[in-house]
Amino acid sequence: MRVLCTYILFLLGVFLFNNIRAQSSELDSLKSELRNLKEDTNRVFLLNKIARQFFFLSNQDSSFSYATKTRILAEKLLPENKTSHTLFVALQKGIAMSYNVVGLNYSFMGDYTKALNNLNTSLEICQKINDRKGEAAAYGNIGNVYHEQGRYPDALKIYLVTLKIREEIKDKKGMANSFLSLGNVYSIMHNYKASLKYYSKAVVLFEEFGDKYSLAGTYSNIAGVYTGKGYYDQALKMYDSYLDIMKEFEDQQSIASTYGNIGNIYVYQGKFEKALKEYQEALKISETIDDEPGMALSNINIGQAYFKLNDFRKTEIYTLKGLEYSKKVNEFENLRMAYSALSDLYEKTGKPQKALENYKLYISYRDSITNRENTEETTRIEMNYEFDKKQAAEKLEQSKKDAVSIAERNKQRAIIWGIGIILFFVIGFAFFVYRSSLQKQKANLEIIKQKHIIEEKQKEIIDSIYYARRIQRALLTSEKYIERNLDKLIKKT
Repeated sequence: MRVLCTYILFLLGVFLFNNIRAQSSELDSLKSELRNLKEDTNRVFLLNKIARQFFFLSNQDSSFSYATKTRILAEKLLPENKTSHTLFVALQKGIAMSYNVVGLNYSFMGDYTKALNNLNTSLEICQKINDRKGEAAAYGNIGNVYHEQGRYPDALKIYLVTLKIREEIKDKKGMANSFLSLGNVYSIMHNYKASLKYYSKAVVLFEEFGDKYSLAGTYSNIAGVYTGKGYYDQALKMYDSYLDIMKEFEDQQSIASTYGNIGNIYVYQGKFEKALKEYQEALKISETIDDEPGMALSNINIGQAYFKLNDFRKTEIYTLKGLEYSKKVNEFENLRMAYSALSDLYEKTGKPQKALENYKLYISYRDSITNRENTEETTRIEMNYEFDKKQAAEKLEQSKKDAVSIAERNKQRAIIWGIGIILFFVIGFAFFVYRSSLQKQKANLEIIKQKHIIEEKQKEIIDSIYYARRIQRALLTSEKYIERNLDKLIKKT
C-alpha cells in the first residue's frame, strides 16, 4: 500500500512539473503586459496572476512579493463609501486571491499553520462578497493542506464541500479537479472502488472540454490504482492511453517514466524480457534529455531485469552505473535499491564479503529513509497538534462568545415575548370592551325599535277607539232631537 501511495504522489509530481513548464513560458509575456497597465482592477488581477506563476515555478520570494503588491494596490483602490459595489467586489476578490497565493506558498514550504490562516482569510472574504468560485478554490486548497498533513478524513470532507459548491455553480473544470482530488485521497484511504469512481468522473469531464494534459494525468492515476490492486492488464491499457497523449505533447520525461512503470508491471507478471525492453527504452530517452535521476533508476531497473534472467555480468554493469548516477544526484531511494540489488547479486554469485558490505550500506540508507520519514511524520504530528490546540482554543473562545450571544438573544427574546403577551391582553381587553359596546348599542337600538313599535300600536288602538266613537255617535239619535220631538207630541195631545 505504501508503494501505491508513493507512486500516486510521484505521478502528481510529474504532472505538476510539466504544468510548471507551461507556466514558465507565460511569465515573460505577463511581465511585459504589466508595464502597460495603469493602477486599476486589471493590474490587481495581473499582479496576482504573476504571483501564481512564480508559485508554480517554486520561486516563493517573488510569489510573496507580487501577492503583497496585489493586496496593497487593491486596498489602495477600495472606495471609501462602497457606493461603487461592482468595484468594491472586484477589489475584494483580488485581495482574497492574494491571500490564496500566500497560503499556497506557505503550504509548499511546509508551514501549514500560516497556510491555513491565509487560506481561511481568503475563504472568509469570498463568502462575504458571495464569490462562490473563489470560495470553492479556497476550500479546495485547504483540503490540499489537510492532504499534505496526512489528515485524509478532513481532506475528504473539505473536497466534498468544494465539489458541492462547484456543482451548484456548474463549474465543470472545477468539478473535474475535485473528482481528481477525491480519487487521490480515496486511493490513499484504501477505498479503491470510490477512487476509481471519481477518477472515471474526472475522465468524462476532461474529455468533454478537451483538457488532454489533465486527462493524461488521470489515466496515470488510474493505472497506479490498477497496479497496486494487481489489475495489470487494465493498468497497461491506461498507460498506453497516457503514452499516446504524452507523445502528442512530446513530454519526454513523462514518456520515459511511463516506460519504466510498464516495465515494472511486466516484472510483476514474470515477463522479464518484456520488462527489459521497456527499461531500455526509458534509459534511452533519459540519456537523450540528460535526466540523471531517470538514468539512475533506469540502469538499476535494467540490472534487476538481467538478474531475473540470470545474466549476472550485465546485472553488475548496469546496477553499478545506476549506483554512480544515484550518488551524483544523492537520491536516497535509488541508493537503497542499488545496494540491495548488489547485495543480492554478490550473494547469488558466491561473494559473501561484498554481499555483506552492500547489505550494510542498504540497511544504512533504508534506516536513513525510515528515520527521515519518521522525522517528517513526527513534525507533521507536532504541527497537527499545535494546529489542533490552536483550533481548540479558538473554538473555546468562540463557544464563550456564542454563549454570551445566545444569552443576549434569549434575554431579548424574553423581553419580546413579555411585550407580546402584554400587547395580546391589551388588544384582547380592547376587543372585549369594543364588543360589549357594540352589543350595548345593539340592545339600545332594539329597545328603541320596540318602543317605537309599541307607540305605533298604541296610536293605532287610540285611533281605532276614536273612530268607533265617531261611528257610534253618527248612528245614535241626538238627545235634543228626541226632546224636541217629544215636545211636539205632547202639544198635539
